[in-house]
Amino acid sequence: MSAYLESRAGLAKAVFLKIISWSAPRCGNIDGSAVKASIIGGSGKFLLKSLLADGVLKSPEDDALLDAIAYLDTVFDNSELRDAGHGVQERVFANVFDMLLAAMHVGGIDGGGSLIFRGHYDSRWRLVPSYYRADPRPADHLRYTILKGRIAYLQKIHQNIDFGCLSELQQEAVVQHYLSGTELVDFTTSMYVAAFFTTTRAESTPKAEMGAIYRISRRDITELMLATVESPELPPEFRRIHRQQGVFIRIQFHQAINDPGLFTGGHSTILKLRRNLSVMSFGYRAHGCCPRNSRETLRTRSSKISACRRPRTAAMPQRAAVLRSKAAAARDEFATDEQAPALWANHGS
Repeated sequence: MSAYLESRAGLAKAVFLKIISWSAPRCGNIDGSAVKASIIGGSGKFLLKSLLADGVLKSPEDDALLDAIAYLDTVFDNSELRDAGHGVQERVFANVFDMLLAAMHVGGIDGGGSLIFRGHYDSRWRLVPSYYRADPRPADHLRYTILKGRIAYLQKIHQNIDFGCLSELQQEAVVQHYLSGTELVDFTTSMYVAAFFTTTRAESTPKAEMGAIYRISRRDITELMLATVESPELPPEFRRIHRQQGVFIRIQFHQAINDPGLFTGGHSTILKLRRNLSVMSFGYRAHGCCPRNSRETLRTRSSKISACRRPRTAAMPQRAAVLRSKAAAARDEFATDEQAPALWANHGS
């Protein structure tokens, strides 16, 4: 990887942090959030000129902000069109922060709840429910029995939660999020959460050159009858789903929704990024996009919990007992990030 791309990734990260931390001032009768969205989107240059003319942006810190805004215009110039694994030319950005800035610049990253996102560590992966990826795939007539078996498994581990009070959709969503193997596909309403999954590799996953974020309009896939978006209301005990702002889609036409041409216009887009840079990881908590622990802390805790699952050896009985005790304590709090690191970052979820 060239020194230029490495340097640009570091600069892009600094620009991203500057942009998301900026509290834009009010301009006339336009509130600050609208001013910020307009300027970042490229349509508010007159607002930026007005703020400069009024002397609102004049401190050295504001100079850094102006440099960051100017950087936005270079994001697409430093991207490239190439085959990212689906047989068509797609736009690939130099790093994850360029990709996020590009999304801010064109179409936004939240859409007022009208957009949903999914991060893939490998850009070649398609939108396929984990149920259909299973090999061998369970017989269709056993689908309901398997779902109930997995609910029973979760109920046995987490006896303080009454899974029986959940609707069938809620049960399916919980099984998908924590165990996978259903017809639902995990999405999120936060592009930052999708960026985490795009840059996080499970231990069992081979390294990939590029990652991808699917940015999909709820209206697009609903009107085209490609899939339905499911947003089941879940009890607060399922904290991880709430922190990840999780939603789900149920695909109705699998071949159509994986047609690359579907994502070339409108609000449905696949954003791709190059990988293998030292600053490519994205922890949405570490960047203030979600509360609680940073990705590094999560990784440390996950490694501790994973260690307790290794076979106990005669040489370390006391250490094994301590680790098992810690694991049991972690499991007592349902839906925590420490509970199952492989599921947390697994593309199969």
